[in-house]
Amino acid sequence: MTRLDDQIALNWKELERHPPGDTARADALNSLAVSLRDKFLEANDIADLVEAIALHQLVLDLRPAGHSNRSASLHSLAFCFSRRYNKQGTIADLEQAITFGRAALELRSPGHSGRAVTLYNLACDLRNRFLKLGADGDLDEGIMLHQLALDLRPPGHSDRSTSLHSLALCFSDRYIKQGTIADLEKAITLGRSALDLRPAGHSDRSASLHSLAFYLSERYNKQGTIADLEEAIILGRAALELRSTGHSGRAVTLFNLANDMRRKFQKFGANGDLDEAILLHQSALDLRPAGHSSRSTSVHNLALCFSDRSNKQGTIADLEEAITLGRSALDLRPAGHSDRSSSLHSLAFYLSERYNKQGTIADLEEAVTLGRAALELRPPGHSGRAVTLFNLADVMRRKSLKFGANGDLDEGISLHRSALDLRPAGHPDRLMSLNQLVNCLSSRFEKLEAAADLDELISLRRAILDLHPQGHHDHPKSIDKLLFLVRKRIQRHDMAADFDECISLGRSVSESGEARNPGRATSFHTLVTDLRSRFRENISDVQEAHSDHAVSLHKLLIYVNDHIDDGDVAPVVGAIVAIARAALKLCSTGHPDHVMSLAAFASLLRRFRQRGAVADLDEVVILYQEVLEVCPSGNLASASHLHDLAQYLSEVHQASHVGRSGRCHQVRTSGIGAATSRSP
Repeated sequence: MTRLDDQIALNWKELERHPPGDTARADALNSLAVSLRDKFLEANDIADLVEAIALHQLVLDLRPAGHSNRSASLHSLAFCFSRRYNKQGTIADLEQAITFGRAALELRSPGHSGRAVTLYNLACDLRNRFLKLGADGDLDEGIMLHQLALDLRPPGHSDRSTSLHSLALCFSDRYIKQGTIADLEKAITLGRSALDLRPAGHSDRSASLHSLAFYLSERYNKQGTIADLEEAIILGRAALELRSTGHSGRAVTLFNLANDMRRKFQKFGANGDLDEAILLHQSALDLRPAGHSSRSTSVHNLALCFSDRSNKQGTIADLEEAITLGRSALDLRPAGHSDRSSSLHSLAFYLSERYNKQGTIADLEEAVTLGRAALELRPPGHSGRAVTLFNLADVMRRKSLKFGANGDLDEGISLHRSALDLRPAGHPDRLMSLNQLVNCLSSRFEKLEAAADLDELISLRRAILDLHPQGHHDHPKSIDKLLFLVRKRIQRHDMAADFDECISLGRSVSESGEARNPGRATSFHTLVTDLRSRFRENISDVQEAHSDHAVSLHKLLIYVNDHIDDGDVAPVVGAIVAIARAALKLCSTGHPDHVMSLAAFASLLRRFRQRGAVADLDEVVILYQEVLEVCPSGNLASASHLHDLAQYLSEVHQASHVGRSGRCHQVRTSGIGAATSRSP
């Protein structure tokens, strides 16, 4: 027998000495109830607590309103009902605890020696009801009561660290529910203060280390400050050292530390961090056997880690393990479970990934089924709705690629649009949603060529370009793709606004260092046709051309092609030729557009020669000759260029003959012979 067993036996004998009606019976009952309560706290036998509650209720009956010890009985009953709720989870017990706690507090007005502990216990019970039912008012009241209790426990008070710790928990709960960063900051501040009051050797130090690690991890999730994650890991490791095998809090500390190591892996990509996370999750799972309330959470998070490792290393065994664990977690989360949607969503993702690797249709079909089920459990307002919409849309697109059904693609587009609506400007996943919606719409436009799809694609490409500003490594690519779509619409509708956009995008490129990249030359050539239509009324733009940028060449080409017959080009010939030569350097030998650039330059000079504005005639021959040397023999393009050269030489010959009659502009013919002698 233990000391408490001996004390209980003595208390029973004492009670027998005070039969009903005896003035000391209430005290004897109370002593026995307290002993039984303490025995429950030591041995965790619910029968002891049940008996203690029955005895405390008898005591309360003997201490009516006005009795000096009535508040003590109310307080004790509240405490016992609260403990039975913690043991069995019956909400009626928690309601009783709160009722008796309020009654006790009314009798323990300011100045009463027991007011602080009653405030504290009632605050804890209200927090527990919040955790059970989710009513914000309970948590707000719990915070207020904890703050009042803390005021009655000034520095130096033996229970001050307990009040600081519990108040921090409440602020953390409110942050998780409402997302107010100020609440999380208060939790961190209070958590640090509690830890300072619990030095090495303190029985509750591990609880403070564990909780502060959790708060910092949450702030990392919110703000992304790596120092918070690093500190959370340090504190988590320290807590784990104090929670050795057999400690009741070891499993949750293993679990939280595993989550932090996974986050570190996601940040830095170190395989060792993910491997450690898997080991920690497996250790936590071992401490949460079948029937444990948190087993499904451990199974679910371990599956996530195996999925991450499969994505990183490509190992199919890890993906198979993720699927197996995902199914186990789903089995533990039946209809009505608060986390069922998470398991449905994750398992759908794992199966989709296996389909990508192995192409098994059954995986794709099941991924669709699970994704739809997850979406039903994530209505508008659910924090996970956007990612479920996105993933389901991606699966529907894959299905359309496999079977070619327009309906699947249409659904994928609709789902991606809904996901994008939930990822407004500033959302970290907005760009991903924009890109995937573009992919889906592009697939449909390629099949159906609907004008509405093209309009939407252009709008989406503009939004992507906004997220790829000048200097971003994808800025040139985004401009190219937008230009391609706008030009496609020009071919259909010939809208002035689209011409202006092409010009604006071209200028944006030409004014940046990107224009000097040889890869940019191709996109400039595509602007020629578009710009021609907009520059007919704006010849002065030629004067604004910068001598280093290929886009200037196109303006000049348009000027020549559309206006050479309208007036004297002599004042700008020097600038035109200099710019054209500079632009030609962008398409040097070996560039896929080299031949086109040479031919364009030759054509430009030829047009000037026809207007009598250029004297260096043999350069045209040299350019055409280089075109023919580069262009493969027998190629249709080669024949065309050969024809252009022959026609040009004929024009030069005629001009030379006419010149002898004084009817031609003065030209230098001394170089013509040398040039023609090299012609084929």
